[in-house]
Amino acid sequence: MKSDKDKWIAGVLGSLEGSKRAVPPPELFARIQQKIARPEAKIVPIGSYRFAAAAAVLLLVLNVFVLHQYSKAPGSYSNEQVTVSSESLISDFNLYDQ
Repeated sequence: MKSDKDKWIAGVLGSLEGSKRAVPPPELFARIQQKIARPEAKIVPIGSYRFAAAAAVLLLVLNVFVLHQYSKAPGSYSNEQVTVSSESLISDFNLYDQ
């Protein structure tokens, strides 16, 4: 005696009887070969890369210049000053007192 699952599988496979094998169109192989032979990569002119590289270098140089100027500035804060000011801020506003 077959189980319900086996009956279902036999029914599905039986429904394929008499069906024809799929046949591709005759020009399909030629179209596939044409697509393989055709380059699909977009050619980017080297000028675009030069512009992007120049912009990146300019941004890097500008950042280094600003950081260098900031570190030499007489009004720049040291780590001790920042720590002291943040501690005074916490005590002034009583953030952690209950």
